[in-house]
Amino acid sequence: MNLSDQEKHIVEELTCIVCPKSCVLRVEKDKISGAITAIHNANCQRGTAWVTQELLHPTRSVCSSVLVENGTEPLTGVRTNQPVSRDDVFKVMEAIKSCRISAPIAIGEIVLENPGGVPCRVIATRSVDLTLFAAD
Repeated sequence: MNLSDQEKHIVEELTCIVCPKSCVLRVEKDKISGAITAIHNANCQRGTAWVTQELLHPTRSVCSSVLVENGTEPLTGVRTNQPVSRDDVFKVMEAIKSCRISAPIAIGEIVLENPGGVPCRVIATRSVDLTLFAAD
């Protein structure tokens, strides 16, 4: 029994986020293997590359905050220096959640190396100075 083309493929629509055009991309995938067989409505190669990565190997940048001890502020913002696999986001967040750093901290300073075993760095996005007065 031969399957028709319609039975062999599934179609997904995604809105491209690469540029302000926000193309609505129609992607045909093989029902069995999940391989992309066609991409329609992409107005540029960047959209084609984005949708391919998003469907086959999705990644995310992780942003959060970390507790700062002896600082003029109680927290500093942090982010990963590169996108990580969507499957690894929770590992990175668990490592960030358990992290505490001591002031002073500078923007761009590495806060964590390979958080949760994920190959990336977590860097500070805000400077925090050392407090001059002890809390009473």
